[in-house]
Amino acid sequence: MEKVLIYPFNYNFFTILNHCNKISDIEINSLVSPSGWGLCNKEYNVNNIITKVTNDFQSELKKNSLVWFVDSKENLDLEKFIIPKLKVALKEGKKILYTRDDLNKISRYISHYEFKKINEWNLEKYEIRDIEGISQINTPIIFICGLYGGLDTFDVNIRIGEELRKRGFSILQFGPKKESYLFKMIPIPEFMFDDSISSKTKIINFNHFIKDKEVEAKPDLIIIEVPGELFPFSRKMVGNFGIRAFEISNAVINDCGILCIPSSIYDREYCEELKYFIKGRHGINIDYFSIEKKVIDTYETEVKQKFSYMSLDENFFVEDIEDYEKTFFIHDNKQLLELVDNIVNQLKEYAKVISI
Repeated sequence: MEKVLIYPFNYNFFTILNHCNKISDIEINSLVSPSGWGLCNKEYNVNNIITKVTNDFQSELKKNSLVWFVDSKENLDLEKFIIPKLKVALKEGKKILYTRDDLNKISRYISHYEFKKINEWNLEKYEIRDIEGISQINTPIIFICGLYGGLDTFDVNIRIGEELRKRGFSILQFGPKKESYLFKMIPIPEFMFDDSISSKTKIINFNHFIKDKEVEAKPDLIIIEVPGELFPFSRKMVGNFGIRAFEISNAVINDCGILCIPSSIYDREYCEELKYFIKGRHGINIDYFSIEKKVIDTYETEVKQKFSYMSLDENFFVEDIEDYEKTFFIHDNKQLLELVDNIVNQLKEYAKVISI
């Protein structure tokens, strides 16, 4: 069991923190956050142990065998915030788990030997193949999408997958986060995020990637967490124009879909319109809505060009969603179970139609 220091601890890590009891062979022992981020001295429940956030990296390093460098919403000065901590950890002989998106940028600051130490924790690479045509995927596929970026599709993926496994289903789960493999998921290959590769090549190779995994595992269900947004947020904040969703939905066809939306824009009629709009735009079937207790911070989103949300009080509840059987707050265990019941029953009916 590795004792783990998390750095730089930030709000983006909360989903993983809430599910840390599901990670094998890892015990989160220390939370270290840079000064000025508003988290120091706050306390969090980490697997039933109250842990206080600190900014003292050096002291916490001595208590742990592994340092996990995690992604953050903030754009960090690598030379100031990351490289010194990374070098100290390597010098002290600590294992490194690096799931930040800037791994390629740090190679210029450290030696080849040090970089190889980090790469020991990297996942296998998928080699792009020069192939044509796509294969039929025979296993039912569930898509988990976010209307906009920054919504917690990862949390939905974890919760839905866990409940389906409890019910005896064999599941193949795919997620865009590098941490996905810690939760029995398969990370979506890096080539899907490489803008130098054509959409055609991505679509064909992702299709064959999924097909290879299907043949190997023979699952009952496949869950794919679609990265990014489905649509631009505004003229100022366009994201990737929903291109990732376009590529994945052309590679494989989903049989069931869950759409995450912030509660601030929830409206029953709007949700119904969204289903048809998304089907027409991306060919994605949307059957259910996961409501997140969030409000979009329009100003910060457009200024920083990253989706930013303000969380609503935990007691906040949109009363009229109870009248709409397709909408759920999955943090409520009862509603999570109802959602999974609906998914299972829907796919059973789908299987009957296919078998006729």
